[in-house]
Amino acid sequence: MKAWKTGQLTGIVLIAWALGAGWAAAQFNADRLLLTWQSDPTSTMTVQWLSEGIRLPVVEHEAPDPVPYDVPHVSDLAADAPLEAWWDDGLPLSYLTDPEHSVADPEIFGAEGRLAWNEAGLLLGLRVRNRIHYEQPDMDLAWQADSIEVYFSDAVGSSHRTVLMVSPGFDSEIGEPRSRIFVRDGETAGENLSVHVRTRKTASGYTAFILLPWENLPRIEPREGGGFALQFYINDAEGPDREEWRTIGLHPSRLGAADRTAAYAFRLAQEAGDPVQARAEVVEDEGRFIARIYGAAALAGERVVVRSGNREVTSAEFRPDGFRAMAEAELPAPPDGRRWGQLDAVLEDAWLAVMEAPEWYGVESPEAATVHYWAAHAPEDRAAAVTEMLPVEQRRGIFRQRVELTGLEPGTAYRFQVEGYDRDYGFRTMPGNLTRPLRIALGGDTRHRQEWMERTNRAAMQYRPDLIVWGGDFAYADGNPENFYRWEEWFEANGATLIDDDGYVVPIVAAIGNHEVQGGYYYNDDDYEPTEVWRRDVAPFFYSFFAFPGNPGYGVLDFGDYLSLILLDTDHTNPVEGEQTAWLETALAERAEVPHVIPVYHVPGFPSHRDYEGATSSRVREHWVPRFEQHGLRLVFENHDHTYKRTAPIRNGRVHPGGVVYMGDGAWGVGVRTVHDPDETWYLERAESKRHAIILTLHGAHQHLLVVDENGAVIDEYPETAR
Repeated sequence: MKAWKTGQLTGIVLIAWALGAGWAAAQFNADRLLLTWQSDPTSTMTVQWLSEGIRLPVVEHEAPDPVPYDVPHVSDLAADAPLEAWWDDGLPLSYLTDPEHSVADPEIFGAEGRLAWNEAGLLLGLRVRNRIHYEQPDMDLAWQADSIEVYFSDAVGSSHRTVLMVSPGFDSEIGEPRSRIFVRDGETAGENLSVHVRTRKTASGYTAFILLPWENLPRIEPREGGGFALQFYINDAEGPDREEWRTIGLHPSRLGAADRTAAYAFRLAQEAGDPVQARAEVVEDEGRFIARIYGAAALAGERVVVRSGNREVTSAEFRPDGFRAMAEAELPAPPDGRRWGQLDAVLEDAWLAVMEAPEWYGVESPEAATVHYWAAHAPEDRAAAVTEMLPVEQRRGIFRQRVELTGLEPGTAYRFQVEGYDRDYGFRTMPGNLTRPLRIALGGDTRHRQEWMERTNRAAMQYRPDLIVWGGDFAYADGNPENFYRWEEWFEANGATLIDDDGYVVPIVAAIGNHEVQGGYYYNDDDYEPTEVWRRDVAPFFYSFFAFPGNPGYGVLDFGDYLSLILLDTDHTNPVEGEQTAWLETALAERAEVPHVIPVYHVPGFPSHRDYEGATSSRVREHWVPRFEQHGLRLVFENHDHTYKRTAPIRNGRVHPGGVVYMGDGAWGVGVRTVHDPDETWYLERAESKRHAIILTLHGAHQHLLVVDENGAVIDEYPETAR
């Protein structure tokens, strides 16, 4: 690892994800590219990709398909039939838990479920306990409040899904149930797709009856023996800020609905089979591999057997665990040169759940590769460099290859190719000076939904940016290794949109946000210590992918002598005050002659949605804002609030023509929030609830800002000249 030095941002520049059985069979895939820098962008580029290790074969047998649960047929029912008309005959969905495996106190927030079918469609019934009713008026954001999300598909792992959102209608501001189909058969849904929803308020919450007609499930055969897959969430919020937002769901792993392989398998039958009452996973614990089975509280005292095919691997007894039961059993080592694959949890003759041994369970490292590169105008003049191989911490079985290309010419197009692969890709070094305009796209909070992120990516790409700067909250994985799939989808979105037709990839520079960190903020961790080991432990993927390896998580990236991007950490893995502020003071003083010094960070000092007196916002204003003003900065970019904002120029706590303008507020690919009224908020000039990209053009000493929404429409423009 390289030690941190003032004036240098250590970073990962190109990430290409090679997915497949192993390195020999992998594809160097354009869907997985990412560029940034480790040092001066006018003369360097670092090439990096992540690849799976070579996985060993599974033990003795191919993994069988999961045993489906039998869903009973019930007589035809009117769309407004009460749950009681078929509830007792339905298949019980008796294990509901949140994505972290905890089970809420059923007296506060809980649910019971039943599943059935008839000639009209699939029937889902829910009895939900929920004391306070709050719902989102915008169905795009319904998941942020009281709602039901249902994911239907023709098979486990299928990309052909129908995604349904239901808002039950008991918020006094809403007044009626609403439903919307977002996706059908893998495509964005059209209008007027039918679904029948009936809800009823109860003393403890509400009941919901959902009938989804077969026409909206085009790949599921409505006959006895027809198979399908299902998973769902029940969401709850006590108010608009989601401060007490909770979710419970039905899915066999904590990956949840975003992972299509995490659904339960069902089969249409005449009578209900064994109830859905458990889910399972394999985890690593201090070098041991543990099968954990989480189940309904009624399973306490029962013995569960873990099988690989017909072979009994281990067993354990369910014990009470809060409002649920849990069984844990250590997996013995598989035969040499092999690994456990799919494992089944079985209770006597009843199948409970399936678990998959992790991809990293028994892998060999791929070979380090050679990268060939050349200036696009001189393809005969080629150079080569060999990558450094490193495992990705907290994501076993994934390996990182990296090489920094140095001595490059400023403002020059280059091509590169990984040895053994046919296609080459391109990058451009940054200009040595600003004799031509430099265009930067800025924003943050990049992905709640992939289609939102890709739309804003495309809107920004219309301006052909030289680079993109994102200020935190990328994949919303929360530093959790088991949310790794969110990063895969994040890379996929960039690969689909941030590469031009000639294969040139737009570089990305990144600052850290709360959703890169377990717990979000350093002060939420009782074990906090200001060390590299602690930071990499709580934010493993940020520190792997966007580097900062060996540095404290804040830094400066210098573009020659004309631009310095100051990337800061708003209480996520480093306190705002203290060492970081002292470093900031030095960094700003050393760049007194640089015409464009631009800080980027996550939590805003001048929020457009959250409380102005928020703890981190107040610390930003106390410790950083006076230094921005003292050193004559003109622009600062903030994020986190999921809105668009531009402040008036601010100096000494008031509007001043010689002050600093704060832009943001982090709504690139996320659900947007309400904004403070600019007419009633002293520091706001503009504020809107829109996803957006900010296009900053630098030319000489001039700065110009254009703000476009996700569809490319201009929503703000701010010409600014040097003072």
